[in-house]
Amino acid sequence: MPKIYVLDACAIIASLKNENGADKVENIFISQKKSHDTIIMHKINLLEVYYDVVKRCGEAIAKLANSIALSMAYLQKGILVTSDHHEFDIVEQREKISFYWIR
Repeated sequence: MPKIYVLDACAIIASLKNENGADKVENIFISQKKSHDTIIMHKINLLEVYYDVVKRCGEAIAKLANSIALSMAYLQKGILVTSDHHEFDIVEQREKISFYWIR
């Protein structure tokens, strides 16, 4: 019977930093291909991973998240919901991407 693994932020952080236990997390991902286990993570825990990466690596990573959202909106022909005028006003003027400004 397939298992359902629910990942906490510390599991992903351990894997990213190659900390003690990283091998166990990596084995879950490797074995999932054969076992058809399910791996899930709540977005709040993912946010915790993001916070840890920004704290360690700086603001450049935060800009990466904006780029990912922008790319996703472009590829899906979607509307990017944001309040980040500082980053996206220039994009709205130059590109064919729709924005829904919440502020």
